[in-house]
Formats: sequence, C-alpha cells, structure tokens
Amino acid sequence: MKKVYTYIYIVCCAALLASCKSKTTEDDKKGFEVTGVVKNYGNGSVSLMELTSGGLIFIDSAEVNEKGEFTLKGTNKEKTFYSIKGADFSIPVVLDTASKIVVEIDLNNLVDYKVSGSEDNRVLRELIKTNDSFLGELNDMKAKYDKYTNAETMPDSIQKQISAEYYDLSMRQKTAVVRFMDSVPNSIVAFFAMDFLVDEQEPTVKYDMWDRMDKKYFPIMTESKYVQANHRRVEDLRKTEEGRYAPEIVLNNPEGIPVPLSSLRGKYVLIDFWASWCRPCRDENPNTVKLYNKYKKDGLEIYGVSLDSDKESWLKAVSDDQLTWIHVSDLLKWNSPVITKYNIDAIPTTILLDKEGKIIAKNLRGKDLENKLDELFH
Repeated sequence: MKKVYTYIYIVCCAALLASCKSKTTEDDKKGFEVTGVVKNYGNGSVSLMELTSGGLIFIDSAEVNEKGEFTLKGTNKEKTFYSIKGADFSIPVVLDTASKIVVEIDLNNLVDYKVSGSEDNRVLRELIKTNDSFLGELNDMKAKYDKYTNAETMPDSIQKQISAEYYDLSMRQKTAVVRFMDSVPNSIVAFFAMDFLVDEQEPTVKYDMWDRMDKKYFPIMTESKYVQANHRRVEDLRKTEEGRYAPEIVLNNPEGIPVPLSSLRGKYVLIDFWASWCRPCRDENPNTVKLYNKYKKDGLEIYGVSLDSDKESWLKAVSDDQLTWIHVSDLLKWNSPVITKYNIDAIPTTILLDKEGKIIAKNLRGKDLENKLDELFH
C-alpha cells in the first residue's frame, strides 16, 4: 500500500568540509546553530542534512553525549529546509542565516518532538502534526487489514473496501495540507507542504497548485530559492497551458522528411506522445483509431510523437496497431527536446489543438476524449 508521507528521504550526497584560520573574523561568527537533546538514544551520532528535491545534502554531524545532548552548526544564505537525522528518526526544521533553535526528542514518543526558537519552526511543527494525524489513521488502517496481507487471495469486496478507505484518507490528507498551505501567512513552510507532503500525480492539479503558490509568493518573496524554483517551473508550464499556442515541433516522419506541427493549421490536431514500449499507450490506441476514423473526414488530424529509440520497434507498433495518422520521432526517447518543450513527465500524454494551433485540452483519453471530439464536431 502506498505511503501517504514519510520522514525518510534518500541520501544523495555526503561531504564534510573543514577549514582552519589563524584568526577569528566576522564571517566566523555568522551561521546557525541547533542544540538538542535526544532521550533513549544511547551512543551514536546525529546529522544535519539539507532537504532538496533531489534528496539530502550533508551539512554537519555531532556525537550525542551521555546526557543525550548534541550541537549542529552550519551557514546558509537564506531560510532553508533541513532534516535532523539519527539512526531511528528524522526531524524537519527551518534554519535561517543566524537561527538558534532547540530540539527535544524522545525516541519512546517521537511523534511529540519539540522545536523552539523561531516562528517558522512553530508553523512547520503544526503542519507536521496535521499530517501525522493522517499517518496515524493509515497505521490503524494497515492494522485493520493486516490479516489479509499474506492471504493467497483477497476477496473483491475487501479490495474495494480498502481502496475506498485509502482514497478517502488520501483525499482528506491532501485537502488538509493544501488548506494549511493557503492559510500560512507568507512563510516558506508552505513550500515544504507542497514539495514534500503533497503527492499529486494528476498534472492539472499539480499545475493549479504550483500556479496558485507562484501568484501568492513570487511578488513578495522573489529572492527565496524555493519561490524562484517554483516560478521557473510554473513559467515553463504556462507555455503549454490551455489558450496558448502550442510550441512548434519539427520532427522527421519515418521517411526522414521533417513535418512541422504548424503545417497542420486549419485542422483540429491531437498531439499524441506515445511509444511502442508503453503498455498504457498501446492499450489506448484502439480507442484513438476508432475516433480518428470517425472524425478525420471532419478535419481531425493526429500528430503522433514517438518516444522510441529503435526505429523498427516504432514502425512495427504503428503497423500492428493500424495507426494511419502522421508519425514523427527523433528516436531520442526521454532525451528528445520536445520533452522539455512540452513538460512531458509521463506517457501517454495528449494535447488537443484548435484550428489556429491553440491548446484547448490536455490529457484526454478514452471516454473523455470521445466526449470532447463529439462536442467539437457536432
């Protein structure tokens, strides 16, 4: 069963930098400091890791003394998210250029850890408590259905019940976290919620959330690296939002002849990003063939962009699935420039254009695509 949230992140980099100076300078006096005590830990060390979208970056480490005390230090240029990590715990914190915070941890009651010393950490702690309540429900749910874990077969009724309960739980968790993001008074903690707690796979929902955050924070916190990263992401996505002209694509067809997307102006065009190796793409092809045969006489064209790397596999799939529309590819798979241009992170992806080349719908498949085409041609 998919986890809603975890404090455990993949460590992507570890480096320890040390230097010696002959005299104390003003720069030496700058920096943040985390002092803490961890009960019921025993011997061992704790580390301070910066949280990034790509994983964890090592900042500092310290041995826990016989009283459970430790001190972690470092420098940064702005408010940044970190994780205080031990052998059995990971606590998120926010540290500014000169933060002095105190952390209290009891491994026998980890959920009630305390962080004091800054307003941002108070807000972050409230966010974690909000999320923890749903983790508790998830654990209760796991315990409830644990007896079915090793069963050879699970009754359909139980499978449906588990799916329904998990869906309800995940939706309530997401709603609560997003509501928290909207209520936070201009704090980067909102970006912790967005980047590390909300696991939203639907592209439109993700874009709406990122766009809302950009409009709220970019005018007032422009210098924050989290705000800037989100702004760059949203600016890229805005290039392919509904109502915009679709970015030009010029790729070769199977005969090696370049076919510009713009050459199809005057027709409704479905851009279909797919590949021969993509099972969901192949499963969708019969429905797309049916709709193309139904509406091509009315002015529908399909511009199939393959993310294949092998030409023979690409053309065999075209033949086997009887795909009689326009096909193009640079055979670069995920390294194709169109991936970046159209912000493609999964296939199948479809983009529907009007006769002027403007985007009117995205990611329509199955019945949704059929309904949209019925609307356009009737």
